[in-house]
Amino acid sequence: MTTRLMEILDRDAAIMRAKMVEAMPAADGEARQVRELMILLHTGLLVIQKDEKHRRGVARVCRSNPRQNPDY
Repeated sequence: MTTRLMEILDRDAAIMRAKMVEAMPAADGEARQVRELMILLHTGLLVIQKDEKHRRGVARVCRSNPRQNPDY
């Protein structure tokens, strides 16, 4: 992964963590673990969505300019 993508993912995870803390205050250790798991799951889904958008963008570029296609 590129450094820029990692920065974006870290930022998104921090935003999600802040939102989850507001929505689900954790009083005990188990509640904190549940909250962290939800954050990780949601962040993972964001990574998949961003990767899919990136792949579609690359596919569009490759179709419009075959020389940029890695399989060319």
